[in-house]
Amino acid sequence: MSLFFLLLSTRAVAQNVTLEGAVTDVAGIPLIGVNVIQKGTSNGTVTDIDGNFSIQVPGDAVMVFTYIGFSAQEVAWDGVSAMNVIMHEDVGLLDEIVVVGYGTQKKRDVIGSISTISSEDLIKATSAASFDAALQGLAPGLMVSNESGLPGSPVQIKVRGVNSISSGTNPLWIVDGIPIASTNLGGSYDGESSQNVMSMINPADIESIQVLKDAAATSIYGSRGSNGVILVTTKSGKKGAMNISIDVKSGVSNWANRDIGLATGPQYIEIMDKAYANSKLSGTFDPQASLNQLDGVTATMTRAEAMATNTDWGKVISRTGMFNEVNIAATQGSDKGSAYLSLRYRKDKSILKFNDMDLFSANANLNYNLHEVLNLSYRGSLSFSDNNRSKSDYGRAGAGGWAQVNAYSLPWMKVYDDTDTGINGFWNPLSSANALAGISPVNSESNLQTVNVLQGLNATLKLADGLTLVGEFGANLVFDKGLSYRGKGVRIDGAMAREEKNQHTVINYNAYLNYDKYFGEEHWLNIVTGVENTRSQFHNTYLESQSLIGSFREVGTPESIKGRSTLSSESYLRGFFGRANYKFKDRYIVGTSARRDGISKFTPENRWATFLSGSAGWIISEEEFFNADIINLLKLRGSYGQTGNTNIPSGITSDRYSVRTGNNLGIPSTELASIGNSEIKWETTSTLDFGFDFGLLNNRINGSLAYYRQNVEDMLLAVALPYSAGIFGGNIIWQNIGDMQNQGIEFNVDATILNRALTWKVGLNFSTNSNKILALDPESDANNVGITQAEPYESRVITIFKTGLPLGNWYMAESAGVDPEKGIPMIYEVKINEDGTTSHTGNIIPGTTSNLEENRMILKGKTSLPKFIGGFNSQFAYKNFDLNMNFSFATGHYIYNRLLQSTLTPNRGVRALSHKLLTEAWEKPGDNAKWPRVVMNVQHFYDDEGKPSTDPVTYGTEEKYISSMFLEKGDYLKLNNLNVGYTLPSSLTAKVKVQSLRVSLSVTNLFTLTGFSGYNPEVPLDQASAASFVSYNSMPQARTYSLGLNLIF
Repeated sequence: MSLFFLLLSTRAVAQNVTLEGAVTDVAGIPLIGVNVIQKGTSNGTVTDIDGNFSIQVPGDAVMVFTYIGFSAQEVAWDGVSAMNVIMHEDVGLLDEIVVVGYGTQKKRDVIGSISTISSEDLIKATSAASFDAALQGLAPGLMVSNESGLPGSPVQIKVRGVNSISSGTNPLWIVDGIPIASTNLGGSYDGESSQNVMSMINPADIESIQVLKDAAATSIYGSRGSNGVILVTTKSGKKGAMNISIDVKSGVSNWANRDIGLATGPQYIEIMDKAYANSKLSGTFDPQASLNQLDGVTATMTRAEAMATNTDWGKVISRTGMFNEVNIAATQGSDKGSAYLSLRYRKDKSILKFNDMDLFSANANLNYNLHEVLNLSYRGSLSFSDNNRSKSDYGRAGAGGWAQVNAYSLPWMKVYDDTDTGINGFWNPLSSANALAGISPVNSESNLQTVNVLQGLNATLKLADGLTLVGEFGANLVFDKGLSYRGKGVRIDGAMAREEKNQHTVINYNAYLNYDKYFGEEHWLNIVTGVENTRSQFHNTYLESQSLIGSFREVGTPESIKGRSTLSSESYLRGFFGRANYKFKDRYIVGTSARRDGISKFTPENRWATFLSGSAGWIISEEEFFNADIINLLKLRGSYGQTGNTNIPSGITSDRYSVRTGNNLGIPSTELASIGNSEIKWETTSTLDFGFDFGLLNNRINGSLAYYRQNVEDMLLAVALPYSAGIFGGNIIWQNIGDMQNQGIEFNVDATILNRALTWKVGLNFSTNSNKILALDPESDANNVGITQAEPYESRVITIFKTGLPLGNWYMAESAGVDPEKGIPMIYEVKINEDGTTSHTGNIIPGTTSNLEENRMILKGKTSLPKFIGGFNSQFAYKNFDLNMNFSFATGHYIYNRLLQSTLTPNRGVRALSHKLLTEAWEKPGDNAKWPRVVMNVQHFYDDEGKPSTDPVTYGTEEKYISSMFLEKGDYLKLNNLNVGYTLPSSLTAKVKVQSLRVSLSVTNLFTLTGFSGYNPEVPLDQASAASFVSYNSMPQARTYSLGLNLIF
């Protein structure tokens, strides 16, 4: 590598003399803080408050002047005179280069819907391990949800809403031309959080991100473009002397919101005493009786001990999180080529105890002009992570984890055994109620090691004037190995271990011709045509053993193995693509693209499909009749085209069998795992897009406004089979069923409000999305509720998919509040109309179990998908100080707060409760209370008609009491990041041979304004399933305070 840099090196030696000068704008106003750099070196300074500068340079130096919002200038010095420079505001911002599919275009000439996120926006937007979490609020139409505050935790991203019901809805990720395996790593065998593969990509290496949204931009990707395409371009070497950058960050974290109002120990007992009395039960709450309802109870607890105990389990399993990160990058270039090298090390100590992650990555981007007609480039990265994971959900072993803080770990329970008789010193660890015991290293271990390899080669051959041949090869290999162990201290059935290995491989190679030429001054033509081949493989193996002996934590002997599995899948894609763009008189632009894809996931009869698009643009501001001086750019654009969706499993066209070892004498058996359908075909999305781009006041204000409509046809739907089908595992069959539509408006604007001593820039983006199912199969359309979806933990129907309605429409009894005289929950009675729809009868009835089941209805206007999302930012700079803020927001959707429902239901005294039962629950006749009377197991002494009953009547157990009483608005406004920085004057740093030195302080997730009462209104969006926007026991997000230091030599 040193030799490569040596080949690029150039060095000049000359006698330095003093160059003085001044910099102003066209009005003669001095410009403060202009960067003045000797070209090809790190020697530089900045202008002072009067716009003056002084620097030691050779007599023949060429000086480069750069300033935000102004065009860069290069000025050669005569070695004698003062250098007075007049800078002009940058009217060429729209000529910046934008990365598109298989090439680049000038932003001014783009007639597709593309959003660009720069590296500067990205770095200042987050200190998180995964860069994709920082995309929140930075681009219109981009919905980003972060699952938790754990380092490297998965991030859900959707582009322009949800475009399918069963098939995948994640966008296609392409890094430096390589499609990557955008999957979560490690799985979640026992309640651990998966790891986001994007955490393996160094944010500091990213140059820009383009989000491709409409058919003009995505159709060239054919079968993979329906959910949008995100292009990530990493940094390349820059022409000039070697430049070394060192970036150091360190920070601490705590929970952004941990207080959801759980009862303290004494409050819990008071609530339970009240529930006993209201339910006409004898005596008072007995902690030991509650304990005895759990499995594996080894300890005792008297009421007096419980009254004296107040354990904050959230605090017990938490700590102050910390992270340290170092990035080192070097860049150098000449006319022969360039190089960019980087190293990254990051260590995260999570807020959740015993959860830690170490991450290392190396990156090399090399470019070399082997001949005047041949350029070779290499882009490669290697990442390794070592992730010790703690449980964040229930998991199979039950004990421990964040979920237990909100479930079985109660405030009157102890952490440690005072009598020293507890297993490993913990109180009652086998009962699943001791959250700390379940994640302590003496009882539990979950380690995930991951290697991510990205390798890309590119050869560009100039065949003739304007004609080049490009050949690309790319590979993404992801290997992860997970070991899970649960000791006998937290498992009644003895110690168990599981070892799992996953391998994801994507091999991609393509070749294409690019013809780019101007004909005279009025005609420009660009044609791209080529072929692409992609092979995707996945291989999974696992072994599981139980009844391990001693402290041995590996899988163990063959006799102890209770489960084993090997799973492999492979798919191939071949595509032929072409794109043509023509521009006339620098104002009329038309474009078209075509792609024909074949994929092995379908049978030969249905394997191939063709995807077409057409687009047009008119730059009105270039017309002679256009005389609006304040408008620099006004461009109308429109497009229409088709894309496909291949985010479906392999092997769904044929029956599949599984060989597994279960609990039946440990003998392997063969079972039918799924039924295939040889007739399934492509799911196709047709997208219409109209919009305009604008630039005002010398491009101090620029932005765009667009309308889009996406129609999805022949949706790939996983249809449930009856249990009588006898299918082990996934009892579904894939079919092409139904059509769906998404439509909305996207708007973004960026403005430079002040550009003097104080600079102030603002940006705003927002988008709307309206979703509607246009058709389902005749059987689903014939019933009243279409296709029902159950929430996974209790299998209660909670959302539906129905023709004429949006995805994720909530389906449940509608709450009518609490009867002020009786204190019982009430619901609206419904009737079925002649057309099959439901409506209110005008009656309000008790919310008993039978009434809840019989009076469910579609809550029109209340869906789980936001109707309005966006973000805004504000950037200030004064002299050497800068301040950046980034906000995001969402509105128009509802979240089912399953955790709130659980904590408001006293149930046998073995579940966590909310202190709201003491302050907001019904007490006496006449109370206008928010919550019903506190009773055991939701059993009141009123029947289905509201008449008094001598026996308790069940109003739905905690699991079955599904009504809109627990449906909450999900609207929020969040300050994602606040960043304050100071750049030392170059007059000081130049003395120690430093080109730039910046220190910064950042706060991530500083606050969230919301009416949602759970931990986090950003409930992860899991496609369109019932789990979408159902808040269970997910962890809070992390608030991180970090200090950064950036050095450039």
